[in-house]
Amino acid sequence: MGEGDTLMPVMIVDDNEHVCEFISFLLEDEGYRPVAFSSPTEALSHIRKTGFRPRYLITDFNLPEMSGHELYRAIRRLTDDIKTIIISGRQVADQIGDLPFLHKPFTPDELLDTLKSLSSSPPSRA
Repeated sequence: MGEGDTLMPVMIVDDNEHVCEFISFLLEDEGYRPVAFSSPTEALSHIRKTGFRPRYLITDFNLPEMSGHELYRAIRRLTDDIKTIIISGRQVADQIGDLPFLHKPFTPDELLDTLKSLSSSPPSRA
């Protein structure tokens, strides 16, 4: 990871608590600052109330209330400088535009490699 990526804020949204914990622990060990939520409305509320601006979003596609892609679009209206990875146990690549996609279960290296590749790319625009 590049020196500029240390303590980069990452928002994780997945209704599976174990997935949130797994990703949070993994990213903390790599120097990121993860903040996890089990629902998209909690995540959006946190952004609105606190002014938190994540640099990265890692979100499940299948969420209660809205899809991960809808969440991404809602967050982009609040902060357009966000890079996003969509995760899912189903193939949803045809529904998320050009956003990076990881199929569950993924390995720690797959997630870290995808995240690192985003650090040198412009923000997602799907």
